[in-house]
Amino acid sequence: MTRFTFILIASAMLASADATASLRQTCERSTGISKATLLEAARFKSLRGIPRAAARAAAADNLYKAGKETVYGWDGARWEFDAIYTMTFDNAGRVLTEVGVDYEDFHTRTSNTYDENGMLTFKLEEGSEDGENYENSSKTERTYDSRVTNLITSNREYFWMDSEWLLNGNNYNRNITRNEDGNVTLTEIAVWYDGKYDPTDRIYVTYGDDGNANSIKETVLTYDGKTFRWADGLTIANIVWKNTDGQITSIEGFGIGANRIKECDQIDDGVTAHTVITYDGNNFTSVTTASDAGENFEGITVFEQLDDFGSYRQKSTYTYTLENGEEPPYVETDEIVIRYDSYGNLLESKHVATYDDEEETLEDLQGVVEYDPEYGYPLTYTLSSGYYVEYLDKYVTENIMKVEYSDYVDVKSGVAGVAGNEAETEYYNLQGVRVSNPAAGGIYIRRQGGQTSKFIAR
Repeated sequence: MTRFTFILIASAMLASADATASLRQTCERSTGISKATLLEAARFKSLRGIPRAAARAAAADNLYKAGKETVYGWDGARWEFDAIYTMTFDNAGRVLTEVGVDYEDFHTRTSNTYDENGMLTFKLEEGSEDGENYENSSKTERTYDSRVTNLITSNREYFWMDSEWLLNGNNYNRNITRNEDGNVTLTEIAVWYDGKYDPTDRIYVTYGDDGNANSIKETVLTYDGKTFRWADGLTIANIVWKNTDGQITSIEGFGIGANRIKECDQIDDGVTAHTVITYDGNNFTSVTTASDAGENFEGITVFEQLDDFGSYRQKSTYTYTLENGEEPPYVETDEIVIRYDSYGNLLESKHVATYDDEEETLEDLQGVVEYDPEYGYPLTYTLSSGYYVEYLDKYVTENIMKVEYSDYVDVKSGVAGVAGNEAETEYYNLQGVRVSNPAAGGIYIRRQGGQTSKFIAR
């Protein structure tokens, strides 16, 4: 029954249309398979829809971007160079091009195109042995819904082989149907199968006399070994909304965003659970109760926004009791903490679960940022992971990746030379006259690259 609570709350954190990785997966030479897996986990966390969007909003005024990133992997004893990347940006801070050179002197080039809403529509990846003659490698093409402008309606991924593009990976269509009021009534996911895009998941939304959705039902294409058939998934009924805009395209994530539920019934596999959510600003508490075959269930989820950068804490407690009272209650907990800095760097991703008082750390990623002491921009980022080593019977922490940031540029003006480079420092008096040698005790304006600040000479 724990699925009820997660469907309404936690799963919303997993949706992302604007996917730009803030962490790089280093090669197996320097990380090993297990560390590469951890890096993918870190990358996945950085792409979570709500936190990532909040991080971008928080950093909206930070229009200075590092034009160069040097990446290192940990070989168990020391940092080993992996690759260096050089970027160009548009005036909103989005990466237009990225050229990389790895430890084997292999060159990569990535070019991005965005729509008027800032969403990625085209990505081309190329490779080169000499840095001059590039060959196609892969490409991604996307379209988006006209109303929910960050919702992907088609995703195509291709790889280059024998001088032609071939479909590869995650290819799907999301078909949206709306009623005359503009509200979504059907969302259908169709994936590439046997030469065509075949529907595999449908979400139906019905509306009441007040114009708000009163039920949301999922059906899933299943295969019983002989034939395909549509099977009922979760149904959310008797909905009382805190707020809704009628743009419901998922069965998940109704504790945050534009569609937040106050109360509802969740029906799954013949079991009905009742959920009540109370809100305090962006924070909320969800309580779900259900009974089935002599067993009672209570799930309580507490969501807390930690800052304005997308950081949050979410803790769920599940209690199972038998109606006959023959056994003591069985309790599980699940706690996730995600923290970012104002530049979108992942500082912490920790997931701890307990099963009847036995605690298990499912993920423990820690990021440390060194900032420029004068300008406050990131200079280095280090990612490490904590994990339990059974044969040593202890918890250890190991480095995974380090990134050095340099060549900062003011993407709004195109002026290079801010924090983290060797741009000349200039001094001006309060009348705007440049001075070569500021006098001790005097107040001046100091300028380096595109940054200015007041300065008291010592």
